[in-house]
Parts: sequence; structure tokens; C-alpha cells
Amino acid sequence: MDEGTPTGTAEMLDLLRKSVKNVKGGDEALKWLAERESRTTALEQKLKKQQIDFSTVIEIANQVNSKGLDLKRIEGYVISMLRGQFGVLHAFVMRQSLPDDAVMEVTAPPRTSGDAIAFASDGPISASLLEIGRPLLRGEIEELTARVPEFKVFLAGKTELLVPLIHSGAREGKSLKGVMCLGGKIGGAKFADADRDLLSLLGDMIAISLHNAQLYHRSIIDGLTKVYSRGHFDVHLFQEISRARRFLQREENRLKPDSETNKFVSLVMVDIDHFKKFNDTYGHQTGDKVLKSVAYALHQCVRTMDVVARYGGEEFALIFPETRKSDALNIAERLRSSVEKIPIDQETGDSSKITISLGVATFPGDAEDMRGLISSADKALYRAKGSGRNRVCDAALAEGGT
Repeated sequence: MDEGTPTGTAEMLDLLRKSVKNVKGGDEALKWLAERESRTTALEQKLKKQQIDFSTVIEIANQVNSKGLDLKRIEGYVISMLRGQFGVLHAFVMRQSLPDDAVMEVTAPPRTSGDAIAFASDGPISASLLEIGRPLLRGEIEELTARVPEFKVFLAGKTELLVPLIHSGAREGKSLKGVMCLGGKIGGAKFADADRDLLSLLGDMIAISLHNAQLYHRSIIDGLTKVYSRGHFDVHLFQEISRARRFLQREENRLKPDSETNKFVSLVMVDIDHFKKFNDTYGHQTGDKVLKSVAYALHQCVRTMDVVARYGGEEFALIFPETRKSDALNIAERLRSSVEKIPIDQETGDSSKITISLGVATFPGDAEDMRGLISSADKALYRAKGSGRNRVCDAALAEGGT
């Protein structure tokens, strides 16, 4: 190609403009060229924006995937992304807190203007959003309230744009995984069609991530009590003991540990006293209620880093990372006292109360590995039951006992 040959659309239009300027009918030609140039510029700008949007989607997809299967981390990123990418005053995510919950509620951020919003997971809002299948502006939400009054909850939450998070499965079909609610834009700007298109694409992608995370969550959570399953307990205890053992090795190598408690892992085994009585006397529904009440009480008494799991039947297991024996015994006593205060309405006039027996063992003092730690805590638990129940027993005192 010659050095003077025009290479771009703009250069070619400029050359044509110069060529027709002094030609008969040139004014009409110039007018046509101006319109053509305007269309070309608009097309180039549109293509450039599409490239930017595509890059944005790829970046957001990478960021969401990097959060793994952690629902809280995914939601935290989504909130930050919505505020930054779309310049909104506030945004929140709604979904089922647990897979089988009857309502969808605000799950992120923890405190927002939408805190009071909730709607039935299988109600008219979910059915309508699955049918519509696209983001809704506030005006559209207002129109919908005439047919589905339940949509008024979003108006109360100052929602300007509602994005359904719909997952389409090959077998299960379409399901609503949640919604993203965006408030007004900073400065009062309106949402453009391009915003809705981008949010629709992002909504589909985020729905897939939430679906995968919820499947994982379902696999590690006990369906009745909503605490961790036995399988997750086994994996987590092994990891914590391995971690503590590394700190012990650092200490043996005369390297100062990051914390004096890093080398400890305490395990508390819990058994509901006379649980068979609740089932036999009041029925399995009351028995299930007891299990759920105890699980909730145990969960309320621990830190976020601790693990509460259903070990089997009426038995629970609690893992306390970085916790000395003395601290674990104090926590166990607090757990015992908390469960003892649980009110149980059996509709029988019976004054029975729930009590638990607990066994406490700590790595490395009571055992050298995971199997040994569970065995030590179990022996302590059965010593507690054999000593009258409704008490805490230390593994160090249970050796040789029954």
C-alpha cells in the first residue's frame, strides 16, 4: 500500500469531502458525507463501548469465580461491583439464607435500607420474576403492583432497578436464586438500556455462581438442624489439627509461634440427655424440635471461627481452633447452661427440660492425632453421662473411667 493511501474510515471520508467540494451537486454530496460520518462515528463508539462492556463482564466473571463457593464473599463482591460499576447510592442482594428457607431476605450487606424486605421463595413475586425474566425499572415495578401487590416491598426499599438472578438448569428448569436491588444513581442519572442489558448478563452469571455455592452449602449442612454435617466436621478437624501441628513443629525448631494458642485445638462432644424419652413420650416432631433448639443454642454460643456439627443422632461435635483446655472447659459450661434454659412447649403440661452432657479434649495434650482426639472427647462424654448427666467432663480426668 502506498504511503499516501488512506487507511481508516475517517481518512477516506475526509478524502471524499475534498474531492466533491467543487463538483456540481457537491453540497448535497457533502451533506450525505456528513450524515455518513456521523453514523460511522456513532457505530465506532458503540463498538468501542461493547468492547469495554465485554471486558467488564470478563473481569467481573473472573472476580466472582475467584471467591470460590463462599456465598458471603460472592455477595460482598457483587455489592461493591454494583456500587462502583453503576454509581448507585445503595444496593443489596436477597436470597434464601438456607437452601430450604421459605423466604428470600436481604443477605448482603448486613445493614441496608432493605433490611425489612422479604418475600416468599415460592410466592407470586418469584413466579412473576421467572415469567418476566429481565431487569425491572421502578416504573415497571409500580405497574406490576396492580397485578401483584407483593411487589410493593421493593418500592419501600427504594429500589430503582430490580435484577432477578435466574438459573436455568437442564433438568430442574428455571429457578430464582435471588435478586439484586439497586437504588438511584449518584446525581440522579437514569438507568440506560445499556445498563439493563449489562445487568441482565451479569445477573445470569451471578445466578450460576450462587447456584453452585448453594449446592456446596447444601452438601455440608445437616438438613434438620442447619449446622454442619459429619463429613464437613471430619475434614475441618483434620485441617485444624494439621495446622496446629505445624505450629508445634515451628516451636520445636525454636521458631517463635505467631500466637501462643495456635498450637491448640479443642474438641467438645455433646449428647442430649434422655433424648429417647422425648421421642417416645411426645413423638418424633417434638424430638426434631429438641434437636433444632439445641443446635441453635450451641451455634449462638460460639465464635465465627468455631465449627458446630451434628455428629450423628442426638450427638453434636464442636471444634474450637486456637483454644486451650481451660478455655474450652469454660465454653462447654456456658453451652451446658445455655441449653438448660431452652423453653420447650410440649403442650402436655410436663415441666421437662433439655439438658446435655459434654466431653472436652484438646490437641496435643489429650491426643496426637484426629482419631485419638475424638476418642478422648468421647470417653469424657460418656464419663459425664455415667456421672449423672447434665455436666462437663475433662478428658484428662476421664482416662480409666467408665
